[in-house]
Amino acid sequence: MKILAILLLINCSVLGQNIAFDSLIPKQTYRYFEKKDFVVSKEKQLNGSELFSKNNYLIEAELLCKSARNFGFKVTQLKDKENPNKVLEELVLGYNVHQKHLYIDRIKSSKPSVKDLIVPLKLVNKRVKMQIIVSKDYVRFFANNNEVMLADSIAPSSEAVMFSIFTKHRKVKVESLKIWDLEQPPLNKHD
Repeated sequence: MKILAILLLINCSVLGQNIAFDSLIPKQTYRYFEKKDFVVSKEKQLNGSELFSKNNYLIEAELLCKSARNFGFKVTQLKDKENPNKVLEELVLGYNVHQKHLYIDRIKSSKPSVKDLIVPLKLVNKRVKMQIIVSKDYVRFFANNNEVMLADSIAPSSEAVMFSIFTKHRKVKVESLKIWDLEQPPLNKHD
């Protein structure tokens, strides 16, 4: 059974201050990975180097739904070492095309729940812009330039640091993907 999540509309005032996704983190000071114009037809792991070795990163992606029914990102993943197809832990942040909603699926998360967090959201020209902040104790999931946000507290195991992009039932085009590693020291302006 799914429930409608309590939304935080980013343009509202919180403690007298307007919140905007872009003001949450000074992105220009952190190391990042960037890739444009590629197609995803299944799950694809995004980390695996010294960068992104901990749960402290920011993802920005603009996705074009070609034919997928469901797509997004899986974060705080832990897979069985002997059977890499077996997922032990993960949090799924995605978009359901048929039901027209953004969601956080917590069934395999560190705090399992059979109830998803969901919020209605329509694609604009078959596109959605996703922004995700993952830290050691929370995840924030923004869509379409702060139109909506979902948030959840998390407590992943220390080994659950993998993350990936996924699609179910066909393809999605990644028009842009940028991931900042917030665990690494900020860049020196002279670098």
